[in-house]
Amino acid sequence: MTPSKYYPFPIKALKHNMPLVIYETGIIAEQYIDQLEALGMRDRIQYCADTFPSKRKQFRGIPVLDQQQIAQLSNKQEMIYVVASYWASFSIADTLRACGIDDIHIVMPMAMEIEGQTVHFPLHKRAIRHIVIYPFIETIEEHDDMEARLNWFLPNRQNLHVYIPQDLPGDEVWQSEMDACDVLLVWRQSSLNDALLRPYRAKIGCVDPSYMETPELPLYARLYYRTLEFEERAALLKQSMFNFERLQALVGKGQPAYVFGSGPSLETVLNMQLIPGVKIICNAIVQSEKVLDRLDPDVLVAIDAHFFSHTIFGQQYRETIKQFLDHSSRYCIVPEMYAALLFAQYPELRYQIIGMPITSTIYHFPVLDSFWVKSLANVITTLAIPIASSLADTILIAGCDGSSNLEEPWDHSKIAQWDDTVNAAHEAHTSYRLIINSRESYHEQHNRNIEELIALGEQCGKTYHSITPSFIPALARRFKRLET
Repeated sequence: MTPSKYYPFPIKALKHNMPLVIYETGIIAEQYIDQLEALGMRDRIQYCADTFPSKRKQFRGIPVLDQQQIAQLSNKQEMIYVVASYWASFSIADTLRACGIDDIHIVMPMAMEIEGQTVHFPLHKRAIRHIVIYPFIETIEEHDDMEARLNWFLPNRQNLHVYIPQDLPGDEVWQSEMDACDVLLVWRQSSLNDALLRPYRAKIGCVDPSYMETPELPLYARLYYRTLEFEERAALLKQSMFNFERLQALVGKGQPAYVFGSGPSLETVLNMQLIPGVKIICNAIVQSEKVLDRLDPDVLVAIDAHFFSHTIFGQQYRETIKQFLDHSSRYCIVPEMYAALLFAQYPELRYQIIGMPITSTIYHFPVLDSFWVKSLANVITTLAIPIASSLADTILIAGCDGSSNLEEPWDHSKIAQWDDTVNAAHEAHTSYRLIINSRESYHEQHNRNIEELIALGEQCGKTYHSITPSFIPALARRFKRLET
């Protein structure tokens, strides 16, 4: 019986008659192994692999190697490496190249299926140089909207081949463009079933704002990063690590790291006597002059893709970032793929932007020789707590209030609220907003992530306190009131 979410094994990996390495050890790898077993070919699998080593040495009875072990294999060029990931497929291909694996030995996944329907996500292996927009754009409004998106999300557009058709499909130009392109951006969901597109499923990224399976905003926001060559991406990462090292030098010996969330209790912190330490704020807090004047924060962390959109909301938020970074000793930390856009659009801020790789499959506090964090659903757990835990041994948390009712959204401080321009972002990126707002058991998962992150830190000898009351169990148990 085919599962509701089906990941077909890329059969072309078998044509070389070479041993296989299944890269990643999750549900996709599970299905790949099941499919190979059904074909009587499980014995072709030599290893599984994970970029981020854990205590697990086997997966489904197959030895698991980490990145360093792959690099040290004497026969590494005598195997085929099958990427068992979608969102991380591009990064995994980079990792394998860094291990010395030639492109001919790297096989990307095929288009996935959900409930029998193909889910469209571009699965290119090399940097994007050629983009086709599909279908034909009929109205001035649609054309202007597409131009606004492309001009922001592709600051290097003049160096790319971007084909926006001026007529209906069917001629030789369309065919040659789709044959040659790296990515097909389909902006109208109803066109996904067009017969003309069937041979190109692995190239398609659906950027219709109503398409729920792969929301268009993260696809757009990652697009520029994916046009960069390996050496260019490596240079941006090197700059981010250099900036992170400068940030580390700001933290005095024995000083704490503060994490400020946007819950209602944030306002009470403004009256507290805080001992010197590195201060990390999140998301909308940067808009509050009152908070900036009173707390004088050192670091802004942000992960919401809306901040990197072409909308008036995104533009205003980035202006706020620029104002925050007017102080040369301040830093802004965002996901690596989004940071590429900021580096390109605001080169004057290149020494204050830190692009953090959000690629780990395990909880991790970033340091220079393992510079990454785990992808989670909230900025506090993805960036703020891991970075604070990397910078200091005592972590003081405020404004992370949670909610007494796990079925209801939590409240935000009045000094950390969005203005009405956020509605423009929601309208422009409908699927992204709906997916964020529809996450089931969000509070329970968030509470669990904080519990597990703090447990990891305490195992490493770190101390955590919440200096404001919280409904999050791990923080409620560690509440420590400061003097006001």
